Amino acid sequence: MLDPQRMQPDSTDPSWLDYFSGGVPTGDFFRMTLEGLAKLIDKSSKGISRVNEVCYIGLVAYFEAFCKDHFASVLNIEPTLLERLRQHSQDVQIDPTRLLELGMEWSYRLGFLVAEKFDFGTP
Repeated sequence: MLDPQRMQPDSTDPSWLDYFSGGVPTGDFFRMTLEGLAKLIDKSSKGISRVNEVCYIGLVAYFEAFCKDHFASVLNIEPTLLERLRQHSQDVQIDPTRLLELGMEWSYRLGFLVAEKFDFGTP
């Protein structure tokens, strides 16, 4: 049986870190990732470097994740933007059972559910 009280936002305000995936600001995580990839790059290679190729693939994948997480965190911080997306024919509907899984955190985690519907990996 579902408890209707579980869906009520917590009476205490969330920490500013609660709006971000894993509690880490999206830009900071992406910057740390780029720094790590930069350390792996083989700058002495004159020809094809498989390490550099893998770093490039990783960079693209991390950038896609950055875009998705940034989009979600913006919606978490300012959920009224959902109305603008809907007005521009974007699908912002979510599965209500996924909303229930968030419990009391739904009010500042909603952006993650919406972001799941968007493809951030297609050019």
